[in-house]
Amino acid sequence: MDALNKDLNSDAKSTLIRSAKVLFAQKGFDGVSVKEIADHAGVNISLISYHFGGKEGLYRTCLEQFGTERLASAERLLSEVASVEEFKTRLTIFVEDFIEQHAKEPEVTSIIHRECTSGHPVIDEIFTKFFMKQFKCLIDFFESARAKKILDPKVDVLVTVGTFFGSIIHILRTAPLAEKHFGVSMSDPAFKKNFVTHIIQNLLHGIQGGR
Repeated sequence: MDALNKDLNSDAKSTLIRSAKVLFAQKGFDGVSVKEIADHAGVNISLISYHFGGKEGLYRTCLEQFGTERLASAERLLSEVASVEEFKTRLTIFVEDFIEQHAKEPEVTSIIHRECTSGHPVIDEIFTKFFMKQFKCLIDFFESARAKKILDPKVDVLVTVGTFFGSIIHILRTAPLAEKHFGVSMSDPAFKKNFVTHIIQNLLHGIQGGR
């Protein structure tokens, strides 16, 4: 009986997380009530307090695992490099991994895109703890490459990283529009490969072909 109760509790917890991701992505943290989440999950509302300590705890749970994994990936991939080729390789793998994880967690990434400028204290804390640290890893990676003259010493790292990272995020956010109007999708391996190749090439060489 104890094992059965444990399984039921685990199922309810997982169901609440899935429902919360959907609703937070649609309406934002402030736009969703605990009753809505419980009703969507089909469980008793008291289980939100039991498993997560309330809505804030559930919200944290929705984002923290993803944030932890993304930060660990950035720290692993964006280590110091010794050559242009290594810089290009590590950056390529980082972009490919970023796109793949974005596709695996569409609700979580929608929450991130939606909430990043909300100013809510809980959201600010989570972003500072995970997602801004990931961005800082990218800045450190570029600064290290600039210090070793792998990049032009005159490169403004913050502007460059902001433009590069922002472009990737914008493309992923507007993917449904691109598919609707231009017939291209990141789910197509050929298009994804072409996108990654070009964004890295444009970063390193520009679009003037060396003229």
